[in-house]
Formats: sequence, C-alpha cells, structure tokens
Amino acid sequence: MILDKEKIQDAMVAACVNVSELADKSGLGIKTIRKLTLADGNATTKTVGLLSKALGIPYRELLKEE
Repeated sequence: MILDKEKIQDAMVAACVNVSELADKSGLGIKTIRKLTLADGNATTKTVGLLSKALGIPYRELLKEE
C-alpha cells in the first residue's frame, strides 16, 4: 500500500497530533512516522491500520490515489 505523505500530514493536523503523539497513539516508532510524513512510500497493511485507527479515519483516506 502506498501512503500519501500529504494526506497523513493533513490528518495529523485535523486530529491535532504531532509526530510524537501519533507514535504513542499508534504504537509505531517516531522514526517510522517521520519517514512516512516526509515522503510517499510503501507501508504494510498493519502500519496503515494502526495509523488510521490512531487518527480516527478510514485507512483509504491515507492512500495515494493512482
């Protein structure tokens, strides 16, 4: 799954969370969150699920449109 960095950043702003807070809420590492917010990239289904749950949005809203 290819995540869209801008969609992640927008979702973080909407949820009023920073990288550290998102890492805490999602259970992912800060380095992982930073990597995903700096460049579009591949992520596992598990990572996408954890992010979407922590941000309170459907996972499809984080994916890059083809």
